[in-house]
Amino acid sequence: MGLQDDVTGKAKEAEGKLTDDKSREAEGKLDQAKGKAKDALEDAKDAADNVIDRTREEIAERRASADAPQRDPRAGQPPGQTR
Repeated sequence: MGLQDDVTGKAKEAEGKLTDDKSREAEGKLDQAKGKAKDALEDAKDAADNVIDRTREEIAERRASADAPQRDPRAGQPPGQTR
């Protein structure tokens, strides 16, 4: 996602250095920073999506186990005896 900004920024920065244009060089550095910020944001979004997916799976598993018939822990014990 930020790769295009990074590449464009590097080209602008190099152009600025070659032509001794400090403004163009700074613009290139800004584009590179923007690309890194986009990448960091995308990584954070992916991490949040993973947490959401895991949480949904865990909720579904808990619901499934809560809906399953529960076994009587005393089953198989002689009458009148408990554990």
